[in-house]
Amino acid sequence: MNTKVYTQRIRVFLLLTLAFIFALLVLFQGCSNEYNVTGIESSDPGILRIYIQSDNADTSIVVAGDTVVVGSSLDSLDLNIGQGRAYRDTNYAVLYKSIDTDSSDSYRERTKTVNIIKQNDVGYEEYLMFESYLPVATFDSLKISITARFLRIGYYQIPIEMPDSESALIRFDDNFDIHEGRVTEIHLQIKPFQSLVRVVDSFHFIQDIEVADIKYL
Repeated sequence: MNTKVYTQRIRVFLLLTLAFIFALLVLFQGCSNEYNVTGIESSDPGILRIYIQSDNADTSIVVAGDTVVVGSSLDSLDLNIGQGRAYRDTNYAVLYKSIDTDSSDSYRERTKTVNIIKQNDVGYEEYLMFESYLPVATFDSLKISITARFLRIGYYQIPIEMPDSESALIRFDDNFDIHEGRVTEIHLQIKPFQSLVRVVDSFHFIQDIEVADIKYL
């Protein structure tokens, strides 16, 4: 056989093999979004959405003896939303930011940033943190990574640090159900300024966050 022809056939074979492997990876990735490593047998999945919103009663902070009230459109306290897990005993499912297959957040654990003290006409904005397929089951807890780095309010710009003793991962010990073909919504509430404790020239972020409501749609 001509060496050139043989080489071309080898290249075609390798390309087809790589394409097949890539297709399998995409298929596995899509399936893992629904069933992941939970170890839970399930029929059709449901959808879990997790929202976060600031407590509308927590609107001020004392900086250098000055009480500053949030109100400017330039005020910001950015939360970095990292990984999320839904647990049943020791088994867990990874939470993703979006179920939209065209979204860059779909099937990826990207960090999402939200300005948790942004206000609208009725109070603080509410943000969708996660929207993810889960198998039908009762889950007993969530773990979510939430950090903050900087506060801008009034004339002040203040760095924020995580205390050495604190983990970015927050555990929420609240049972919730996932039903076939239905949506479960979990609404978290954060006290934005009560989450900040003054330490020398910066603030520590102590994550004053709780589950405010669970809805089944």
